[in-house]
Amino acid sequence: MSKKFWVVQQLNWHVYGRHCQDHEEDNGLPVGVFASQKKAEAFCQALEEQARRELSPVQFFDELEQASNLDEEVIVERLQSLGLQAPASYEKKSSRRTYTRLDWNGWWDQCSPDLTEEQRVAIWQLFSRLQFYKVVATEEESE
Repeated sequence: MSKKFWVVQQLNWHVYGRHCQDHEEDNGLPVGVFASQKKAEAFCQALEEQARRELSPVQFFDELEQASNLDEEVIVERLQSLGLQAPASYEKKSSRRTYTRLDWNGWWDQCSPDLTEEQRVAIWQLFSRLQFYKVVATEEESE
């Protein structure tokens, strides 16, 4: 007979300059094991909330699509509806063309010290693809 339990895993992120990237092939680091899925989910959520209070969402993407399913224009509109300034834009040149990008790192550095908890939570909701912990169900075979 097998026994089911839930493991909370910290997902692996690797730093590249000012940005980080997750490694989906990694299973993550186990940080808790629970006999109850409800307790595992609550622990996972508490860890996720703590990480989001301490980290910048903009350090986890080079391209916005990596962090959000929303268009940049929609994100900027929502930031402004929260009473925040839009990120400044700058020109980036490649060998083929010049294009305009938003300075997400500069924006975060400027606005993050004064964010309310409500604003911080709302910002992280915009970057819904970023996750630091997950719950995985598993079974232990008994002999």
